[in-house]
Formats: sequence, structure tokens, C-alpha cells
Amino acid sequence: MRRAPLALIVLGIAALIASSVAVLVACGPFLTDLIAVNNREPAFREAYSRGDLGVVKPRFYPRYLLQAYRVFNGRAAVRGGALRPWEGRGPVLSKLPGEDWAALVEKLQGPLTREQFFQLMSASRSLANFQSFDNCLDDAFAHAARTLGARTESYGASSREVREWLRGQLAVFQNCSGSELVLPDAAPAWADDLLQADRRYQLASAYFYGLQFDEAARRFHTIAEDRNSPWRPYGRYLAARAAIRRVTVPEDGAQHATESYSAAETDLKAVLADPSARSLQDSARGLLDYVAARTRPADQFLALSRRIANDRAPSDQEIVDYLALGGGLLGWPTAFSVSAPAPRDRMTLDDLSAWVSAMMAGDPASVEQAIERWRQQRSLHWLVAALWNVPASHPATTDLLNAAAAVERESPAFATIAVARARLLIQRKDRAAARSLLAALPTTTSRGVNGETLNLLRAERVMVADTFDEFIENAPRAVVVQPVPARESTVATPASFDETVFDQDAADILNEHFPLDRLVDTALSERLPRRLRVRVGSVTFARAVVLRREDAALRLAPVLQQIAPQLRGDLEQYRTAADQSTRHRAGILLLVRTPGMLGFVRTLDNDVTYAVTEPARRFDLSGFNPGGWWCWQGQKTAYPFPQGSDLRDLLYGGGAVPSPAYISGNERQRAAVEKEAFRAAGDARSFLAREAIAWARATPADPRAAEALARVVDGWRHACGSEDGSSIAREAFTVLHRQYPNSEWAKRTRYWYR
Repeated sequence: MRRAPLALIVLGIAALIASSVAVLVACGPFLTDLIAVNNREPAFREAYSRGDLGVVKPRFYPRYLLQAYRVFNGRAAVRGGALRPWEGRGPVLSKLPGEDWAALVEKLQGPLTREQFFQLMSASRSLANFQSFDNCLDDAFAHAARTLGARTESYGASSREVREWLRGQLAVFQNCSGSELVLPDAAPAWADDLLQADRRYQLASAYFYGLQFDEAARRFHTIAEDRNSPWRPYGRYLAARAAIRRVTVPEDGAQHATESYSAAETDLKAVLADPSARSLQDSARGLLDYVAARTRPADQFLALSRRIANDRAPSDQEIVDYLALGGGLLGWPTAFSVSAPAPRDRMTLDDLSAWVSAMMAGDPASVEQAIERWRQQRSLHWLVAALWNVPASHPATTDLLNAAAAVERESPAFATIAVARARLLIQRKDRAAARSLLAALPTTTSRGVNGETLNLLRAERVMVADTFDEFIENAPRAVVVQPVPARESTVATPASFDETVFDQDAADILNEHFPLDRLVDTALSERLPRRLRVRVGSVTFARAVVLRREDAALRLAPVLQQIAPQLRGDLEQYRTAADQSTRHRAGILLLVRTPGMLGFVRTLDNDVTYAVTEPARRFDLSGFNPGGWWCWQGQKTAYPFPQGSDLRDLLYGGGAVPSPAYISGNERQRAAVEKEAFRAAGDARSFLAREAIAWARATPADPRAAEALARVVDGWRHACGSEDGSSIAREAFTVLHRQYPNSEWAKRTRYWYR
């Protein structure tokens, strides 16, 4: 028997015995955001479950913080399934619940129709309040199959005893989903003692599944008193389950809570005292925990906290119950919460629960508590909590930093404390100390220092970089995310994500703070991976065309031809143009032919955009890589790609990434002027439409102008931009058909779009 999960409390359905798993059928396709830092979960969950923690972050979900607490304090890592995220994905079942039971029935009674087959396994029962619950769980069918096998062995498959037992059990299971109570007939006069005992057990079970809980409990108690019944050890255990269902299933169950839970506790304690019920005792302990959580939530929460902190191997169920109670009592972000009357200010938390709350809260009271407890205990876990949450100006920061410096490389908290320590030094504006620390920290992975740890250290090195070369060295980051299993996605995606990406800190520096010449330098740097050079280079070229900076574009074009071969021909036309006007139009034509020439460096990828190694030559209409070109929302960039960055939240407090120290005052001024000029040019589709119209009017005999007009009109609907510019698209359409009515491009372009 398995122990009842507190998840069932929240669902308002009954929680009698076993943990039930919700299997959700996903609709797909599923895209995986490729991140470099994860603030809520460990980047490498399997290693984390073994105690190789990497960086434990202050906003981790509580289930991961309790793991860190144990490891920091020398306890064994928790390896159970409770540490897995609540993703709503159930297991792939090799067979349906009850399939073995149905197969045995079929063997004894002959072939079943499909309808009869599934009716035998029907387990869900509807209630009057438009809800339903799993009335007969997997164990019920498995137990019936085992008993039928035993009776067949004792009496023979064709015996009247087996036929009678099976007839009674089939009647019992009609109550699983039926709305009317169905009872087995009384045992026939010829039945022996075993079959008579079986029938008494079946009758009690029928009342149980028929929602007649008082009668079921009475009958189970009678069975418990019958010393000759093989079901005697189950009697009080099942009476307790009936008492619990009396509260959790009916709409009016709450009014019986006090007496029912008290009766259940009495019976469950009797089970624990009964040597013959040893096989049921683990489940009985779980049900006692369940009752305690409902009747004494604060006491049970603290009892579970002490178990989890100190036991050699707490169970999954204890962890799930603990997290559920923490959600109800303290407002922790957990998958399930149990509402409870005891507010936090009236609870005296033990060390584990106090630490988990302090880590996540980060408020002044929690900071002071963390510092005080660290001073009392000199423990790793309170040092971690204090380092993450203490303000840079706090008087205790010097003591905390000195203690952090003394943590040895072999400590399980080394990576966490190293990153938090560097962050605090940067917040104190002690650049010299931060640079010295970061120079001494690892640059390759090892135990305790995983890819995410290196990403955080690189990001901190970017924060204190004194040279452009330091930025180039530390801007690329490793992808630290688990790919979605192939069976759950219909999109062809890479098997692994070994190429580096930009996180938002690096992308913000490139997009917001680098002048055009620095962007060219970035794209030309062979120290960057090719795919990142292509991304920076295509953005830089687009900006250079808009700003009419042909000097920058001509510096970039030869290298961009090498690293983005599909642009080679258009770039050659740009390079060899006879004059500035011709060159500018060649640049415009390249942009309209290449929607993937974005105006801003992409930040975070997903597993589809990751595979884009060169600027797309057509709009992606699949919905996986939406939009193209660039646009603005007011004064802000409207990126067509995900912008959430856990790294920026962690290291910059969610604020803006400042201009780097190595950018001179003149460069900052140039970057600001260029950014304003680029913004003033408007959304890409409006800018390109205006340029194409001007081109057609200036050189009406140039057939390339027709192509530019047509591509702008067609791309209008796929690119983002302000709605009030649709008159430009109509004007481009009109010019195309007025000046080039017989062109292939006019024939292709039959409509314009708002």
C-alpha cells in the first residue's frame, strides 16, 4: 500500500490511500527555452539529486532548498522523485491499471468485448457537485487479481468457489463508477469458512466503494474482531480509510471532520500496534501523517521539517507533505498547498524551515535573521542565505565576505558562495576585489562547478570587465537546459545544444551600449564563435544601412560574406556598387530579401531558433520563430524573441545593464546618437517601404525597385510594427502596380495588407 499524497487534499477528493498520478495528454509541439541560468530550479537536476549542487540560488523552489540544506549540513542527498519539478507529465504506462485483473476475468469467463474490457477497469466516480474522483485505485485491482490467483490455486479454476468469489468481486467493482449501490449476494449455504470470510470482506468493500462509509467502517470493524478471518489485519486499517473518505468525498464531509479523523487516528494507531498488520504499517503511518496535516497542520509541518532535516533518507511522501503544508502555512511557491489557520507570525520555525523562508523572502527581517543565525551557528547554510540577501551597505557585509573567503574549495557550498561573494563585492563597487576574486575562480567545469556556475562567473567578469577583449572572452555562455524528449515534440530540433549563446546581459550591452564601430569589432573578432559573429554581424550591417554608415558596412561585408555564405551575392553587389546611392539601394534590397536581418542581437533562443545559423531569407510562418526585421514599442525595443533572463534578475536585480567601463565618454555619446537615429527611422517595414518607394520614384527604370516594393508589401503582414503605418504599405502597392504593372513582381503581389 502506498501513502496518501497531500495533493489529493487540495483537489478536494479523497485521499484515502495511494498517491495518484495525473497523466496529461500534451498538445505540442513543445519548444524548450535555451537558458544559461535558472533561478527556480537546478540546471542539472540529476547531479543536484546526487548532492552536486552547483550554485544554490535564493529563489529556488523549496524542494531544492531543502536538498541544499541537507547537503550543506553533511546529510545524505535526497534521491527520490519529490525533487523532480511538477511539470504535469505523467509516466508512459506500459499497461492500463487493472489490465491484469481484466485479463484474469477474461481467462475464466471467456472473451470480452472492448466495452466489457474497459468497464471492468472503470475507476472514476462522479459526484453530485459536478466533480469526480478515482474511486477504485490501482491497488484495488491488483489486490483483486492476487486474491483471484490465490483462490484459483486453492480451489481450481473451474470450481464453483472461484465462480462464486468472482461473481461477488465483479459486483463490488460495479460501485467504482456506478451511481447506485450494488451488493454481492450473501454467500451460499455450501460456502466454506474462507469463502464466507471473503464474502464479508467483499460486502464491506462494496459499501466502501458505494460511498456508504459508516456502514463500511462498521463492517470492517466486525472483520477486525474475527480472529479466524484472513482479512482481520485489514479491518481497522480499512475502517480508518472509510473514516477519512467520509470527510474528503461528500460535499458535507467537513462537518464530520473532527469525529472522523479522531476515529481514523485510533484505528491507525491500532494497526501500528498489531504485529499481524506489519505489511500495512507504512501506509498507516502515511495516513496518520495525512490526518495530522488536516487536524494539526502547524505541528505536522514542524515535525516533518525535523524529519527531513535529520533523517537519513526522508520519503518522497514526507517531502511532498512538507512542501504542501509550507505552501499553505507560509505561502511557499509549491505545486500543492494545504490551507491552514496558523499564520506565520504565530509559528516558531525550526532551522530548516526558517532557512528556506529566509532564502526566498529576502526582506529586511529575513536578512537580519540570517545574519543573527549565522553569527550564532557559523553554519554554511546561514552564510549562504546572508550573502545572497544582505544589502551591500549593511554593516555585516565585511564579516560575511571574510567568512566567505575562508570556505574551502571542497565545500559543497563553494560554487554558491563564490558567485554570491563576487556579486556582493560588485554591489559594494569594490571592482578591484571582485576582479581579483574572479581571476582566481575556475574557468572549466569540475565537481561542484558546472556549466551554469561558469556562466554566472563569466557574467560577473563581464560586469567588471576593463577591456573589450574581456567582454569578448566572457560574453558567450553555455546552454544549460534539458531538451524536451523527442516523443513530446513534432518539431525537428538538435539532439544537443553544444554551441554557445548570448544571455541578456551581453545582448543588452551589444544592443544598448555599443556604438556601431564596436559592433563591427565584435563581429570581426575571431574569438567569438561563428554563429554569434553572424548574429552580431547581420544586426550591425542592418543598422549601418539604416544609418547610411557605409564605412562600417564596408568593413564588415567581406567577413560577413565568409561567415554567412548565403548572403555572399547580395553583399558583393553592395561592395562593388558604383556610387553611394547604388550601394544604399543594394543594402535595402539585401534587407528586404532577408527578414532575418534583425535590428537587435537576439538574446535567448529556443530549440528551433537555436538551429538558425544564418539570417533567414524568408519569413518563418510556422509560429516557432515569429516575426522578422525589427520594430519598436514606444521608446523600447520590441524584440521578436523571448526576453526573460534569470541571470539579469539574479545579478542586476532585474534592472538595466549599465554601460561597460571600457566604453569611453565619446563612444557612449555616439551610441546614444546612433540609437536615437535608428529609433527615429521607425519600424523596419515602414522604413523599408519608404526607401523602396523613394527608390522607385528616383529610378523608375530599375527593375530591382519593383522587387523591393513587392517584398515590402508581402512582408508587411509578417513583421511587427505600429498599426498607423498601413498607408505606407498601400502606397508601396500602388507605386508597384502603377510603375511596374507588367512585372513579375506586380503579378505576384495581388493584395496589400494593413
